[in-house]
Amino acid sequence: MAFPSSTASPLQSLTDKIGGFCGYEKSATREPSDLNLRRFLIAGIDARLKDLEEIPSAAIEEDQRLLLEVTKSTRRKLITISESLSAPTYAGQDFFTRDHIAEKRVAGLYTLEKSMLDELADIQLELAAFQAGPIDKITIEDHFLHISDSIDNLNQALFERECLILGDQ
Repeated sequence: MAFPSSTASPLQSLTDKIGGFCGYEKSATREPSDLNLRRFLIAGIDARLKDLEEIPSAAIEEDQRLLLEVTKSTRRKLITISESLSAPTYAGQDFFTRDHIAEKRVAGLYTLEKSMLDELADIQLELAAFQAGPIDKITIEDHFLHISDSIDNLNQALFERECLILGDQ
């Protein structure tokens, strides 16, 4: 799980990081905020996919095979999340047009969305660590274990967010 990066509220963190994100308090800002969040996350995932391509090769052939295997799996998972963000199942739901949404529901969305940004930042840090030194089996397993955990957390937050938008929670 990602550690909090600041003491700012989840909403403040989102508005600080995502251009055009105004929140969900007003129906007029919900759809544009959702779209801007999804675009921001997709751009972040695209950047992480590029980072995967830039990992240097491992010195030992066996380690290189492991590296190729885990990068392929990671790429597949990130692409799946990106596709989910590109075509959400909740498009056109009353969440976007309803006059009032419960504060608890909105707060839950902000918390989940901030955690998604945090997980993406954690993935970036783990991938950046590959540029720092030699790549061996232990390094690969350690960093990709953390990356896998962050991807799982990101995917879970995306699912829970969708449930909140659909009103399933």
